[in-house]
Amino acid sequence: MTKSSKTIVQPEAMVTLTVQPPTVVTEATPAQVPAAIELVGPIASVLEQVTALSRLGFTINTDAMPTMFASTGTAIITMIHGDPHPTMVVAATQAMKDALALEQFAEMDAERRVAVDAKEQEAHAAREAARAEIEAQISRQQESLRQLQESLAAQ
Repeated sequence: MTKSSKTIVQPEAMVTLTVQPPTVVTEATPAQVPAAIELVGPIASVLEQVTALSRLGFTINTDAMPTMFASTGTAIITMIHGDPHPTMVVAATQAMKDALALEQFAEMDAERRVAVDAKEQEAHAAREAARAEIEAQISRQQESLRQLQESLAAQ
């Protein structure tokens, strides 16, 4: 990452502030890895940290199950270094497959609904055209009838 600078201009002076971006750990050596990490804080923040730690090789400690307090919005999750249980990997893989299938179904359903709407609009337009043609015929026949009645009255 690069440094970012911000200059604030005031009538009496110019001040330059330099901000160092935070150091992001993307890999950890075994000497840098603690046995356990307890995360405590706002639920959204803790879940983001869980995601980041999962990418670094940590998993949720099932011996100290996560606790979330809805009334305060606080979460407590203990992470340990190691791989998730194989059954959880299978379950996560299945959850991913299910989510993909659901997305595909939603896309197909949306396409089907668009096609059905298009057919309904075509049918409605055809019905309106037929109705307009019938109304035009009625008008022509009424005009013919009027002319016949006038010719009859003229005799």
